[in-house]
Amino acid sequence: MKKIIIPQDIKAVLEKEECFLNRSDMRVFTTSDNEEALALHRTEKADLIIAKLDTPKMNGEALCSLIRNDKKLCRVSILIVCSGTKSETEQ
Repeated sequence: MKKIIIPQDIKAVLEKEECFLNRSDMRVFTTSDNEEALALHRTEKADLIIAKLDTPKMNGEALCSLIRNDKKLCRVSILIVCSGTKSETEQ
């Protein structure tokens, strides 16, 4: 079974459409922020993490860096999404 960590609000958008999250071989965990996603990944060892670029406590770049620099956590695919604001797309 594949494990996916995804922000609550993004999951809500994806659930409106037929999507890969509806497959029976997926276990989806929702989080409120990137810090929670990191903590959850430490316990669940996800196959995919979908994270937000700009969040107050820990941004997506910091999350990705922490995961990639940890030998126990680095074997995961990460998608970082942004809202599309000019400041986020220029980074």
